[in-house]
Amino acid sequence: MVKLCKGCSQELPLNLFSKCKVEKDGLQRRCKHCFREYAKKNKHKMIDQTASIQGSVWIMKKSWWDKVIKELDTQNYGPLIQDSHEMIFKTWKAGGKLVVNKNTWFAHKHRSFPRTHNNGTKENPARCEEGYAYALKTWGKYYKEVIRPRFNI
Repeated sequence: MVKLCKGCSQELPLNLFSKCKVEKDGLQRRCKHCFREYAKKNKHKMIDQTASIQGSVWIMKKSWWDKVIKELDTQNYGPLIQDSHEMIFKTWKAGGKLVVNKNTWFAHKHRSFPRTHNNGTKENPARCEEGYAYALKTWGKYYKEVIRPRFNI
């Protein structure tokens, strides 16, 4: 079986694509070679635009927060999830960028420890599935029509 790479526009064997849980076929949209080439081409950029977010740290001016983000929607997303998605989609729609500083290092605690923070409590449940569905309903069309073409994903 083969897949069309969105980077080089070639049909390539599936083993030339890395795994990706969010894609329907379970594979990245660009082949491993295209990802490596992009990384090489942009290695000199210590602060580079990116389309993905990981972790729990966001840095922005307070004036940006007040103007663009305003308040996180815990009623529809739930109290413990999707805050990063809400912030970045609001930022993109307002003309902002998501960047990564390649001179920094950030790590979550080691995975051998139990992860409980996304589950909430009896009094304050996370409502993850509801939050995921709301995020998809709210941002899915914008992601497909604007973000994917912008980042060639």
